[in-house]
Amino acid sequence: MSHSLKITIRSAFGGKVYTIINMLGLVLGITFGLLIFLWIRNERQIDHTTVDNDRVYIIYGNYYINGQRTGQYGTPGILGAALKKEIPEILYAANVSWLKDTPDKVLYEAGNKNLLYDTYYADADFFKMMNYPFIMGDKANALASPQSICISETMAKGMFGSLKAAFGQSVHTETGKDLRITGIYKDLPNTASAKSDCVINWSTFLEEAPYAKDWGNSGPNTMIMLAKNADPQQVAKKLEHFLYKYTGHTEQYHRDLGMQLFKDSYLQDQFDNGHLAGGRIDLVHLFTVIAIFIIAIACINFINLSTAQAGQRAKEVGVRKVAGASRSRLIIQFMMESVLLILLSIFVALVIILCLLPFFNSFVGQQISFPFSDLYFWLIIGISAIAIAAAAGLYPAIFISSFKPVRVLKGSVNIGKNAMLRKSLVIFQFIIAIVLIVATVIVTQQLGYMQKTALGYNKKNLIDIPIQGNMSKKYTYFTQEAGNIPGIRSLSTIQEVPTNIGSSTTGVAWPGKGANEITSFTQSFVGYNFIETMGLHLIAGRDFAPDRAADTAGYIINESAQRAMGLKSPIGQPITFWGKKGEIIGIIKDFHFASLHDAIKPLILHWSNMNRGHTLIRIEPGMTNKVLAGLKQLYKKVNPGMQFNYAFIEDDYSKLYQNEKTLSKISSIFSFLAIFISGLGLLGLILHTVSRRKKEIGIRKVLGAKISSILMLLSKDFIYHVMIAFLIATPVSWYIMNRWLSQYAYKIDIRWWVFLAAGLIALLITLLTVGLQALKTAQANPVEAIKSE
Repeated sequence: MSHSLKITIRSAFGGKVYTIINMLGLVLGITFGLLIFLWIRNERQIDHTTVDNDRVYIIYGNYYINGQRTGQYGTPGILGAALKKEIPEILYAANVSWLKDTPDKVLYEAGNKNLLYDTYYADADFFKMMNYPFIMGDKANALASPQSICISETMAKGMFGSLKAAFGQSVHTETGKDLRITGIYKDLPNTASAKSDCVINWSTFLEEAPYAKDWGNSGPNTMIMLAKNADPQQVAKKLEHFLYKYTGHTEQYHRDLGMQLFKDSYLQDQFDNGHLAGGRIDLVHLFTVIAIFIIAIACINFINLSTAQAGQRAKEVGVRKVAGASRSRLIIQFMMESVLLILLSIFVALVIILCLLPFFNSFVGQQISFPFSDLYFWLIIGISAIAIAAAAGLYPAIFISSFKPVRVLKGSVNIGKNAMLRKSLVIFQFIIAIVLIVATVIVTQQLGYMQKTALGYNKKNLIDIPIQGNMSKKYTYFTQEAGNIPGIRSLSTIQEVPTNIGSSTTGVAWPGKGANEITSFTQSFVGYNFIETMGLHLIAGRDFAPDRAADTAGYIINESAQRAMGLKSPIGQPITFWGKKGEIIGIIKDFHFASLHDAIKPLILHWSNMNRGHTLIRIEPGMTNKVLAGLKQLYKKVNPGMQFNYAFIEDDYSKLYQNEKTLSKISSIFSFLAIFISGLGLLGLILHTVSRRKKEIGIRKVLGAKISSILMLLSKDFIYHVMIAFLIATPVSWYIMNRWLSQYAYKIDIRWWVFLAAGLIALLITLLTVGLQALKTAQANPVEAIKSE
């Protein structure tokens, strides 16, 4: 064993350059491969916080509307109770707000403290399904009373100083309701995507949002837990047409329901044609493949350099065989060399990961910790080491140990028979690199398109202030005073953030609507001057105005809604919305009120003198800092002791594409990494080629060969490899990226020059890597090359 170790060390130091190249490629590949593994591990652990992961489901809607299917997690606010009553296999059911969205921020008062906390509203069964770690209170009955509220450890300490002081006390909400603390739970871990500081009984939500009681409206979420012996497929069948009983159905419109394991809903929450079709799981799969490819590129370098150097170790193999060494002994020796180098590379990679992890967390926006105590992680490391050793070391060991001693000692050994494999592996490396470059460019283009495309409104200089705390009681005062702040052009209100309006309804009637016709509309409450504040384009009619009392019963629709209604001249036409009669007073040009993943839907805006929602403020260009300072001062008067919260609509819109940003950043890094590691491999191969053909090059120069011809001699094979890789990578990358773009209703066209640019980048890297070394060799003194042995 010690003898084999000495040979291994001697071999490593004998070829320092090749050892450094091999190890650097392996360290980079393993480092980034393990970082991605840690990210994937964290992603797959999120939302595994239910009592029984395989029995708890979230309900989604699959709506068929005039030939189009849409899917969403929003459901009627009274669905949970009905499901539990009518489907025996359902053990527990709960409506929740807003489990798949941002929780409400509610101001709570206790003693002399007024604090704002993230809030869910949920039915009593919620805690029977979700694995909230209760510290105090009866978890099973904590939400049994309409006056119940369960709070987190942080909220208990923040409001009352300690858990004991908090339990059983009452808190006063901004809506004027007194709630009693019936449970305290530990703060939820980072592996829970749906987190809030407190949970209030569902009846409070229905009081504050009566629209949720209507079967035709969707918004909140619904969760169910099946009985132990229940068949999920049978429940799904009963669930599918459950709403027909309450909403009816026609050939043109029907609302089906589906169920998805809650633990899967974080990674798979996107809908295509009404059905679940991916989400963050696509990133997980993509990054898994990329990480494997990066490690594969590093392994390819190892294989190529090991087999390329076989000639230099041929005599060693021959002498050792003559001395009695068996082939199996030689294979073990060469495998030991590979394993030791790989283990050292893994150790260095782990040290680098420990240093990089804080920066990586900032980069991906997560809190991933190094799993020192996780045996599964170390098992993966061990399996990875064996797999890499087998992939990178086994073939070279078998190949080198196969040399015949007689032929080796005669100098007639032929190591060129593995050249085809080496060429194929180099081509494969560059296929991966070119595909990654194309992906990076197209993702960046699509992200830029989404950021710069015309949305139908002006998102610049527009801020959103949530209506929180005393603002709901003093909103008139707030808006009047805000109107006097220099730099504010206009002000309005809206029920939801204008970048993500998702509430829908079928409770709309208009002249000419068929008796059995059902159409779904996206809807939102807005205030006066909404069109002006948003910068929307008014096609006909007018905006809501405070000097027109009749506008309180008026409606503004977009072009898509006009088409859905089939009205040629909608202005002045009567319309009934949730039983409230009014008329259409305005038509606005279609604008994007969600991400560009979705097509623009029919939209109805109706006026409301709201005391909840969001204040929208249009600021004069160049006056942002002064306006924010004035608003902050005014906010402190209305909400003393509360933090002034605001957001730019431009930033809210940008947040819609967080997945795309992550994909763009990581694909950029991996593209560079793939090119760099491939370049390392090329450097090693050209160094070996130059060493092997040194005397030939010297003779050619003595015979009058020009430097340019020698450069071409040494470079042509590598250029040929890149060209083959380009021809293969182009259709592969087009197919992959065309499928990726298909998830967007609005997307870029893939241009031909993207593929050409990727190929040229790969070619340029090849020419720089190979050409510089070839030039150095071509300029060397030929006499030194000829006389050297």
